[in-house]
Amino acid sequence: MTHRSHTELFYHFAWSTYRREKTIAVSWESRLFDFIKTKCLQLRCPLLEVNGTDDHIHVLLRGNANLSPASIAHDLKGLSSFLVNKNAICDRRFGWQDGYGAFSVSPHDVDMVARYI
Repeated sequence: MTHRSHTELFYHFAWSTYRREKTIAVSWESRLFDFIKTKCLQLRCPLLEVNGTDDHIHVLLRGNANLSPASIAHDLKGLSSFLVNKNAICDRRFGWQDGYGAFSVSPHDVDMVARYI
């Protein structure tokens, strides 16, 4: 008999730029979103939706049962800001504000949240 685990963990994250400054430009936001997508793949947390404005972003993903929401947010924020700065795609030093919002999403509500984002 094999033992299997089944999880359906969906998270909606939101976080702001440092000091809520309007630093995310339309001209490079797709690269930022690509950095988020790449890290989600590495974490084995499939990205369902990402979008934002000039001062914050929203991320909807399917969680990995081996990772806490705090570690997922930490890794997404950390790598994305590092790569924005390393690749000099922002005209100033880029960073995220401390903290984040994280909300669990019912499997039945995933499509609705994705449309919102």
